[in-house]
Amino acid sequence: VFRRLYADDGLILFALVFLLVNSIVVQVGADGVYESVAVASGQLYPLPADFPRTAEKLARKEIATGIFFYSGLWSVKFSFLVFFKRLGEGVRHQNKVWWA
Repeated sequence: VFRRLYADDGLILFALVFLLVNSIVVQVGADGVYESVAVASGQLYPLPADFPRTAEKLARKEIATGIFFYSGLWSVKFSFLVFFKRLGEGVRHQNKVWWA
């Protein structure tokens, strides 16, 4: 109820965007996961002609998913740090405790 946005609010919005993009990438790559599981379990034999391309796209999507997930996670962590730093500004000896 501060009626304005602070740095921690911006970091949370960044986290929301990162995790939303992460969810989109996961949903877009779901077909490749199902095809890879079918190939690994032997249900899809012989291999489709475009399977190497599908596997490469899946690997790229998994890397992107990891990057977006950890970016969102660290954004939330930094948001907590900024929030608690601002929350303890008026507390005596807070600066000593903060850096300890």
